[in-house]
Amino acid sequence: MRGRKSTPDHIKRMTGNPGKRPASTRAPALPCERPAPPAGVSAEVLARWHYVVPLLETARKLTALSGPALLSYCAACADLEAVAALEARMGKARLKPRRSNWRTLVHLRAVRKAAETAVRTFEENYGLTPASASRVAVPHDPSRVNRFADFLRRKPVIPVFSFPQAVIPADAPQNS
Repeated sequence: MRGRKSTPDHIKRMTGNPGKRPASTRAPALPCERPAPPAGVSAEVLARWHYVVPLLETARKLTALSGPALLSYCAACADLEAVAALEARMGKARLKPRRSNWRTLVHLRAVRKAAETAVRTFEENYGLTPASASRVAVPHDPSRVNRFADFLRRKPVIPVFSFPQAVIPADAPQNS
């Protein structure tokens, strides 16, 4: 997304909404639905899938088309965990690179950066960060519409009064 990130709705409420811009009312067009788990992926990716899917499902942020994005998110999380395990195993070697391990460290940093970018992008697109949570709206139940609140939100109609014109007799002197 271009430009500044929007302020989260809860912060707008705390500060009194200084910009006076309305909260997001957009809703996804697709119904919330659990995507099918992928086949032929590693155990780490599948474990992350089974951990994340119920959480996103209760937040009503998944559709049947969310599968590929969720798969890349789970794979990126598995990559981050693998990089962290390798860095922990290397210990002090990552602090003082030598000729023998500098290629490994450069590769690990590149994998970590790519995985962090993929995770951050998924979280922003699915409203999992505080700033992006206000941009992704959850569809509301149309049967729970509060008509009185709608009445109070509408702009008041100001009646326009028309005053009768003064009747001037034809034989009255005119000011010039």
